[in-house]
Parts: sequence; C-alpha cells; structure tokens
Amino acid sequence: MISDIPMLDDGQLNAAKRFINLIDVLYDNNISLIASSFSLSIDEIYKGNSLKKDFQRTKSRIFEMTNQDL
Repeated sequence: MISDIPMLDDGQLNAAKRFINLIDVLYDNNISLIASSFSLSIDEIYKGNSLKKDFQRTKSRIFEMTNQDL
C-alpha cells in the first residue's frame, strides 16, 4: 500500500524517477498495489514534460496493478 502520493513535476525529477523505478520493481515482481494520491486521478500524479514518456508506462502499470483480481 502506498498512500499520499504527491503530485510531481519537473521540479521534483529525482522523486519522480524514484517513483517510476518503484512501480517498475513492483510490477516486475508481480505485486498488487493499493495506492492513494493527493491528485484526483492517475493522470495528474506527474505534470512535467521531462519524464512524460516514462510516466505513460508507469500509469499503465499502476492501472494494471491496482485492478488485478486477487
């Protein structure tokens, strides 16, 4: 469970990269995820441009991990 995920932008590139890496590791190890965020939707977690392509993959993985049948 991950709670209170902050909204990230290009001012927090290190935090955004660490978040992307965390999701990659959880996904690669087939771990289900329960997550909550300060943002209204997964699309609003990262509002920057530098990691936009990487975060597209992250959003897809989060969606898949939070919607698995347990």
